[in-house]
Amino acid sequence: MCGINIIRITDNGHVFEYVPVPSGQTRFTDFAGGVASEFYMKIPETIEVLREYMRKVLDHESSLADMVFKTRMSRGYDDYRQFNDRLAALRQYRQEGIDIQPGQCVRYIITDHRSKSYQKRVKIPELADGDTQYDGAKYCEYLLRAAESILLPFGYTEKRLDEIMKGNIQGNLYGYIYENFLGRIGLVGMFVFILAGSQNNMRK
Repeated sequence: MCGINIIRITDNGHVFEYVPVPSGQTRFTDFAGGVASEFYMKIPETIEVLREYMRKVLDHESSLADMVFKTRMSRGYDDYRQFNDRLAALRQYRQEGIDIQPGQCVRYIITDHRSKSYQKRVKIPELADGDTQYDGAKYCEYLLRAAESILLPFGYTEKRLDEIMKGNIQGNLYGYIYENFLGRIGLVGMFVFILAGSQNNMRK
C-alpha cells in the first residue's frame, strides 16, 4: 500500500505495518472504561517489547527488507527545494534511469540521516547489497514516535520513552502508572478503573 511513511515490523514471520499518528492526535479517548484499564496493565509489557525491538535495531539484527520506507510522492523531482530522504531516493532512481512521477511511490532505506550526500543518506532497495547498513539511531527514533502515538494518552512522551530506554528513569513502572493515572482521574476515577478491571476478569 502506498501512502505516508509506514513502519513495518516483522515478528516470527508475521508482518505488521504501522502508520504513525500525527503529532497532537491520539488513538485512545476512553480513560475510565474497561478497555483503558486493561491497556494500563499492559503498558510495562509494551515498553519491554519496545525495548527489545530497539535493541534488535541498534544491534543490526533486523533485515534490510524490514527497514524499507515506502512513500507516495506528491511532487516531481524538479519541484523539490529542500534536500530530504525522498529527494535523495528520487535522485538515485533517476540515476538508474527510473523517472518517478507524482502519485507514484519511492522505496528507500535510511543509511545516514545526517548526510548531505544523496548517495549516503538513503539507499533504494534496488541498490542495496551486503555492505549496506541502515541508520539504527534514526529507526529507533521512529520506533519511539510510534510508541508515543499509542502511549501519549497515558503520559508517555517520546522524551520519556527515550529516557526509559536509556535507563535514566528508575523505579517500578507500575508505580509510575498508578501515580500518573490517579493524578489524571482522581480517587473516584481510580475506583471505576479497578472496578472495570475486576468486572472484565469475572467475565473471562
